[in-house]
Amino acid sequence: MQAQEEASQYRAHIEKREAEVQKQLNGFKLMEDHISQEKLRLAKEKKEVENLKNSSLCSNCRSPVHGNNVPHQNGYSSPQLPTSRLPPVSVAHLSASANHLSTSPLDHIAFSIANDRAVRMLKIQAIKDKEFLQEESMYLEGLRHMPYHSTASKS
Repeated sequence: MQAQEEASQYRAHIEKREAEVQKQLNGFKLMEDHISQEKLRLAKEKKEVENLKNSSLCSNCRSPVHGNNVPHQNGYSSPQLPTSRLPPVSVAHLSASANHLSTSPLDHIAFSIANDRAVRMLKIQAIKDKEFLQEESMYLEGLRHMPYHSTASKS
């Protein structure tokens, strides 16, 4: 009789463990689907950014701006304003989010994806800001070296 009870307990333990493993497997499959969707979304976003970048027009001369080429008007570079601003991501917010994570691998992966995206967006914004500042610097340098001619005629 005792052997049957032990066998029954062992069977219940195995079934419980099997259910836990199945639950984890389902969670991993959902996470895999989520990651695939995120990759697809990022690829679309990258394509949209490239299309937007290739279709940008100079604010002064309305000529197409391609990549790092700065259109020139009368021999001087034209300033370009950044097309968009991303909302700042608070470091305190990210660290506070990290404190609330459970030890679940799925939560860790989701948090890692969110952090990666935030860092990636900050890097993109930093690159845009750097390009804008370089263009502004070139424009201001051109103005500095440009001879000043009064428009009023002297009689």
